[in-house]
Amino acid sequence: MHLLRVWLFLGVSVPITALAQPDVGLTGPYPVREFLYTAPAGTNPAYSALVYYPAEPNDPARAAAAAAPMPVIVFGHGFLSPPELYRATCRHLASWGFAVIAPRTALELFPSHAAYAADLRASATVLMELGADPASPLFQRVDTSGAGFTGHSMGGGASLLAAAEDPRTRAVAVLAAAETRPSAIEAAVNIEVPVLYITGSHDTFTPNPFHTRPMMANTAHAAWMDIRGGFHCGFILVPLPQAVCDAGSITRTEQLAITHRLLTAYFLSRFRGDTTGWNEIWGPTPDLDRALTVRRTPIADLRTATSIAIPAGSAQAIPVTVVNRSATERTLTVAVDPTPFVATVTPPSLAVPPGQEGRFTVTFTAPGNGGTRRGVALLRTWDVDDPSDGGDYGWLRVRRSR
Repeated sequence: MHLLRVWLFLGVSVPITALAQPDVGLTGPYPVREFLYTAPAGTNPAYSALVYYPAEPNDPARAAAAAAPMPVIVFGHGFLSPPELYRATCRHLASWGFAVIAPRTALELFPSHAAYAADLRASATVLMELGADPASPLFQRVDTSGAGFTGHSMGGGASLLAAAEDPRTRAVAVLAAAETRPSAIEAAVNIEVPVLYITGSHDTFTPNPFHTRPMMANTAHAAWMDIRGGFHCGFILVPLPQAVCDAGSITRTEQLAITHRLLTAYFLSRFRGDTTGWNEIWGPTPDLDRALTVRRTPIADLRTATSIAIPAGSAQAIPVTVVNRSATERTLTVAVDPTPFVATVTPPSLAVPPGQEGRFTVTFTAPGNGGTRRGVALLRTWDVDDPSDGGDYGWLRVRRSR
C-alpha cells in the first residue's frame, strides 16, 4: 500500500502530486544485463556465479544516475534450488541500480552451510574485483564500500552467517530463512545492521516459530514482514511439483510482487538513503497493508499526542519524546512530513544515551483565515548519522479552532 492510500484511509484529502513516489514493486528504470562468471584458471574450479547489473539507459537524464557506483548485493539460493530459479528477483534488483551476484555453489545433496556462507562472502569480493577489471562491463561502476546479503531458505540462513562475519556488511534481507549448521539463529546476534525478514504465513518448510521468530529475537534491530497467504516456494520463480513444494492462499505472482517491493525498498533505504524505502520498511506504509503482518524492533520509539487544536492565527507547541532502544548512543531527530500547517522542530537533533529519552518540541502555526482547516501530520524519528538504521513514527491529527 502506498502512502497516498494511507492518507485516504485516514480520511485526509491531499494533492496526489505531493505524495507521488516511484513504485519500487515495478521493474526499475534501468535495462538489465546478465552473464555467467566462471573462476579463472588457478582458483576454485567449482565456483561460478550469475551476475546481473543495470545497463546505461538510453534516456540521458537517467544515464548519469546509472553511471554512479552500483551497490553490491549477493543472493543465496535455497537447498537444491539453482540460482536460475530466482532470476526474476535478481533482475528486479538490478533494474533499480544494484549489481547482483548469485553463486552456483552448494548445490549438492549435503552442502556445507559454513562453506556456502564463505562462498557468499567471496561473491561480494568477486563483484568488487570485477569493478576494478578494465575488461569487465562493470569496470569502475561497483561500489566497494560495502555489501548487502540476501537469499532464500538455506541461502537466507547462509546470508545471516555471511553477514555476521563480514565487516563489509551494510544490509541483510532474507526470505524464509532456514536454520543452518552452524546456527543462523545464533549468528543473528552478531549482525550490527538492521535486518529485514520476509516470510510467508503458510510456509510449511521453514515454519516461522522455529526459524524466523528466534532469528528475529536475536537481532538487535529488525523488521519482519510476514506475507499473509505466502508460502515457502512462493519465493521461487518457476513452479515446482506439488510433491516437493508447498502452497499458499495467494499466487506466486502476488507473492513475488510483494517481495520485490520490500527488498527494493529496503536496499534503496540502506544504500541510497531513500525516504520511500524508509516508509516501506519502518514507516506507516506496511502497517496499513492488509497483505502483511508486521513486527519491528526499531532503534527508537516516538511518543506524542494523538490530536491537537490550534486557535486560528496562533501557534501551539507539543512535546515529543523519543526513546533510544539501541545499545549505543544515537543522535536522533524528529521530522514532520507532511503537515497541514507550518511546523518547526526544536532542537534539530539530540544525542540520546542507550535506553534514555530525548525530548523535542514541535510547534504548529495555524493561519488566521483561509487555507487548510484540518489534517494529519506524520511525525518520524531516526538516527541522524544513519537514517536507514530504522526508527519510528506517529500520526497527529491537527485542526484549526476558532
